Amino acid sequence: MGRGVMSHVRRGPWWTMPFLALGASRNIMFPEKGRDIPFQIENYAYIDGFGRETVTFVRTMQIRRGRRRRFDATMIYSPARERIVDYLGTHQHLAVDLDLVVTDDGGLRLTSGAQRFFEGRWRSGSR
Repeated sequence: MGRGVMSHVRRGPWWTMPFLALGASRNIMFPEKGRDIPFQIENYAYIDGFGRETVTFVRTMQIRRGRRRRFDATMIYSPARERIVDYLGTHQHLAVDLDLVVTDDGGLRLTSGAQRFFEGRWRSGSR
């Protein structure tokens, strides 16, 4: 568990607001923006129902007084995709490929790659 402060939380243009509001209901994204946002993160490592090593990250932000938001992510290594896959939200409808590189100064650079959406029969790619 950890705590911190996000210096800047951004969002897209005005026309993305309905999509962001819908995402808030599944802890994927949210329509608010702000500065100096306190947050808490909880990390859980376990073996999932498919036998994969899994890490779940639950981030809770206090956007403003009386308004809390969550951003949930579950990461696994996919041998088929040869990379980490990040499943976002409570229902893991959005999957994002992640590429990780150790930088020359010892940091870790995480780059988002292909994204896929899953909702019932509607799928934008393979898991």
